[in-house]
Amino acid sequence: MSDWGGKLVRQRAATSRTRPCAEKLEKRPPKPEDECKRAERAKKRRADPRLVDRDPRRDTILEMDSVRATTREAYLKMLAVLVAWCVEQGLGKPTARNLDALVARWMEADFLDGQQSARGNKMIAAVRFAFPAARRGGQLSLPRAAKALKGWRLRAPTRTRLPLPWEVVALIAARLWEKGLPWMSFLTVLAFHCYLRPSEAHRLEVQDFVAPLGVGSHKRWCLVLFRFEGGLSSKTNEFDETVRMDLAEFSFLEAGLATITRRSPMSAKAFVFTQIEFAKNFGAAAANCEVEVLKPEPYQLRHSGPSYDRALGKRTLAEIKLRGRWKSDSSVRRYEKAGRVTQQLHRLSARVRAKTLNAPALIAKRLATL
Repeated sequence: MSDWGGKLVRQRAATSRTRPCAEKLEKRPPKPEDECKRAERAKKRRADPRLVDRDPRRDTILEMDSVRATTREAYLKMLAVLVAWCVEQGLGKPTARNLDALVARWMEADFLDGQQSARGNKMIAAVRFAFPAARRGGQLSLPRAAKALKGWRLRAPTRTRLPLPWEVVALIAARLWEKGLPWMSFLTVLAFHCYLRPSEAHRLEVQDFVAPLGVGSHKRWCLVLFRFEGGLSSKTNEFDETVRMDLAEFSFLEAGLATITRRSPMSAKAFVFTQIEFAKNFGAAAANCEVEVLKPEPYQLRHSGPSYDRALGKRTLAEIKLRGRWKSDSSVRRYEKAGRVTQQLHRLSARVRAKTLNAPALIAKRLATL
């Protein structure tokens, strides 16, 4: 025991002798260029027009920026709906005292009006944004509203978008090609293979496409979403999310990727058309292909790729979750239901279904020429 104690004392003494003095631990003065950058950032931030109104009762700009501008606008619309309903019912405007009861009653009225429970989810999110104390564990909790929402979900569960079979996606892409829109055709297949949200696809820049090196684990093209340098994070507040183009049957996309990186500056947008233009042409092509019964829309591409990969055993659910950048396991459980994809094909007429079966080979041949 004494030996051990002596050894410990000697170790501490040696450590104290090698510890640098306090002067050396002091932070070095910032470099002049760092100070300039900080000053530029500060000047830019102080130019925010929202700083004009410095009423202490209003949210700070950081509180407002805790959600994206589009989300904040959606929240304000939902709150306006609640206020308008309360006034119409003669209940006055919501206050901290009656907020819980009014939200619960609004949910009941919306449910009786035939609405789905997704509206309740949005209302709760909007109320918690406007009243931070209404969040879980806050002083202004919403027990009645939460209980009402649970009942609403049981009675009217949120509708989920059924995935599109790969054959249908290929048929729509082929029709876009025939209409003289090759890059919309390319983006349709790219979004399918990479599980892209519509906004992510249209935010891509040329520098987000990373060419392979041909050695080791660098033999495939990659997409880097939400680069840290861009300052914009993903829906789940992540940066530098990477998606590998790793399936051999989609290698025909490499020709288009090479063309994009060769023809434009690195900071340029990868696709020159807007999200609205793409959605409009996607819908028109789907109608022309006579697959309207499946109600195709661009967002379904994000769910259709995982369904294809899971149905053919290309990836495990854990791999799908990582590739799709989902946070919860519940978000990927739907992809166990591979039978729903086949069921979608059965909804098409025999004539249209026959055309879809030839579409994958056709679109692969065409996109390989980009």
